[in-house]
Amino acid sequence: QQSKLIEETKNLEVQHRYNGPYASSYISGRGFAPIVIFASAESVPDILKDKAKPKAHSKNLLCKVTGLPAKYRDPLTGQPYANASAFSEIRRRLLANNIKKKEKERISGMKLREGNKK
Repeated sequence: QQSKLIEETKNLEVQHRYNGPYASSYISGRGFAPIVIFASAESVPDILKDKAKPKAHSKNLLCKVTGLPAKYRDPLTGQPYANASAFSEIRRRLLANNIKKKEKERISGMKLREGNKK
């Protein structure tokens, strides 16, 4: 009886064996698109392979402050920078420019008000 059970189990395994490319599928609980993970690059179907050349993300970008090769980009200004001190300098310049703009706006507003008083 035990050998009969083993034989039935083997038959079931043979019936459900899959010989195609292995892929796992996950669906995010947050509503994002389904994620499919392939076991190897060879198992990815041709239709899903990107034929385009990979983009050169940083074409020899140089830091605007140090002149060194830039590893990062400032999220506010988009300027490339090489290290933390360069990032601080970019932000210092941004703050200084914003202060100058506000001062010009304040002065031009005062001139407009003075012109209206005459």
